Amino acid sequence: MIDDIFGGRKALLLASTGGHLAQLHRLTQMSPVSEDSVWVTFDSPQSRSLLEGARTLFIDYIPPRGWRQILSATGAIRHTLKSEPFETIVSTGAGIALATHVTSALRGRAPVYIESVSRVTGPSTTGLILERVPGVRRFSQHRWGHQRRGWTTAFSVLDTFTPSATSRVDAPRSFFVTLGTIKPYEFAELVKVVEKSLPDDAEIVWQLGATTYQPTRGTVFTQMSGSEFDAAVRKADVVITHAGVGTLIALVESGADVIAVPRRKFRHEHVDDHQLQIAEEFASRGLIRVREADELSTLLRSF
Repeated sequence: MIDDIFGGRKALLLASTGGHLAQLHRLTQMSPVSEDSVWVTFDSPQSRSLLEGARTLFIDYIPPRGWRQILSATGAIRHTLKSEPFETIVSTGAGIALATHVTSALRGRAPVYIESVSRVTGPSTTGLILERVPGVRRFSQHRWGHQRRGWTTAFSVLDTFTPSATSRVDAPRSFFVTLGTIKPYEFAELVKVVEKSLPDDAEIVWQLGATTYQPTRGTVFTQMSGSEFDAAVRKADVVITHAGVGTLIALVESGADVIAVPRRKFRHEHVDDHQLQIAEEFASRGLIRVREADELSTLLRSF
């Protein structure tokens, strides 16, 4: 089925940065597309590193529920579609899919929408909207795609991973904490828990992303390049992270010892609680450990 979507075709590939882009990129490694395909995403260290050497169209960031930005992106993407032919149009979301799939479907182009693997129990807002658009081919990466009308379940990016053989350090002293870059949502609670729980001699490197709350110790980055991120992961005994899909994919690929702390809606850390669902899905496959923010302190003090 995945070869029917990609399979060497010249594709227009659309994804927000972070987990959406990481999933789409990994899926194209499972079934490569033509080298003259075009990627449409946001400009970030992740996208520049991941798509180095590929043809790219960088558009302005589209925040969650960013309807005005979606309309603005539609024009730029439409120009690309008019300027050259594409055999397939594929998106893993989020709102960026709405900037192309609605008009493309109305013109009979049968665009493909692959729901994020983070949507364990049902479609996202983007998926719900595209359910109402005839002509969009919709795929789930979980079992609910078998029961929901108009969806197909045929593959999952998680099927490409196996539990890491990396042994855990008994008394870790080097930690990398990465919080995610989705604006405007912060994750100050995780910073506070890590600071109060780790011993004074612990070495900590932070990538704060969209979080403005500043830790009082350790080496602090707002964002990192791909090479800086990889170096921090390699050096750390333990990586503590939010449960963003893109971050989890990158960390599992690296073989790191990962503790994921899901962002929660009740603390205004995300639009919903899908990070808890996807973290538990990764954990059920033996890929990571999961702790809620208020449970993390006990685990860290045990070190």
